[in-house]
Formats: sequence, structure tokens, C-alpha cells
Amino acid sequence: MTDSGGSASDRKRVLVDGPNVARVIAALAEAEGIELVEGDAIGAAEVDLIVLESASVDEVRAAAGERTPVLVIAPRRLRSKESSALLEAGARKVMDAHVSLIDLAAAFFQLVFDTFAEQRRQGRRAGGLSVRFRSSHAEGVGRLVGIARSGGFVETRTAIAEGTPLDLELEIAGRRAPVRGRVAFAGEHGFAVEFAYEHGDVAPELAVICSNRLAASV
Repeated sequence: MTDSGGSASDRKRVLVDGPNVARVIAALAEAEGIELVEGDAIGAAEVDLIVLESASVDEVRAAAGERTPVLVIAPRRLRSKESSALLEAGARKVMDAHVSLIDLAAAFFQLVFDTFAEQRRQGRRAGGLSVRFRSSHAEGVGRLVGIARSGGFVETRTAIAEGTPLDLELEIAGRRAPVRGRVAFAGEHGFAVEFAYEHGDVAPELAVICSNRLAASV
């Protein structure tokens, strides 16, 4: 059994401002033991990251502070000038609804945690994301922790050989997200998975995982 990811004093805290991405961010946060902060105003609490669903320079400028990074997720595809303007307004990272779920997760965790070792440690304590996987010779279930853009670690009792191509299925925000990968190396408690970026559809876009309203707006 896993705990909640640490005591109240050492848990990372994230504020999400946006109705469509909230469920996805909440699922990622729960998987890594991150506390979500609720509040009507962005400045209502001290947090480690602000996730802002907006394409407004004024809103980004109002949210951005000297210490707290802001991850902007625009509800539509942005032109390069618009992305640059949001970065100049104080956003640390700018994405839109067409971003891959894996790229979003990697950016989110990178901005929240100081080191990858800290993220991996918290993920193992919190339990990670539930995942099913199958290959031509085996299938099983496990928990995906330590998610980076290159891959992650699947904690499982199912033995699987290094180099094996895999179809993974993450459970996130009440939906199933297919992800392609391969086994980078196998150990006693699971295996490291490398995401297969040679496939253009390595993971679904955020718009597919989010609500119909966000998907309809892009």
C-alpha cells in the first residue's frame, strides 16, 4: 500500500486555473504525491507551480511571480509570436491542447520537482499511474513512476525481456491513454520503459484526454 506521497510539510503544491485541464493535472499530481491547491485567486496560497489554461498575455502577467513558475496550456493552437509573447509575460513553459500527454507530464513534473531523483522518490511513495502493458509474448499490470520525456519505470511483478516492444495503456482522468514504448532494461521490481518516439502517435494529445469542450475548441 502506498502513502499520500509525504508529510504536509514536504509535499509539493500546485494551483490549477482552468476547467478543462484540471482533471488531467489532478491525476498527474495524485500519481506523484503532489497537493492541488484550491482558491479563487491565483495568489491565494504559496505554491510550487501554477498551471494556467489561457492564451492571454495579461492573465499570464498577472499570475507570474518572481519565484513561482507558470505552465501555460493554451486552449487552442498558438502562433510562434503568441507563444513568445506568453513567455515574455512570465510563463516558464507554453503548450497547447495539441501537446502529447507524455510531453505535458514531463514538463509538469520537471517544473514541480527540483530533481528527477526527488520526483522518482515521491512517485514511488504515492504509487504512480496505473498502467496495463502487453507485448507479443507477455502482458501485465503495474504502476508507472518517474515519468520523463524519454520514459519511466513500471513497477510490476511481470517478467519481461529487455528490448521488447510494448503497448501501454495509462489510466488517467477517467480515460485510457495508449502509449507506445519498449523495455530499456528489466530488474527485480519491474522495468524501465523507453517511449517510442519514432511513432508519431506515441501518446494521445491533451485534447483527446480532456473534456469535449477543449477538444472542440482546437
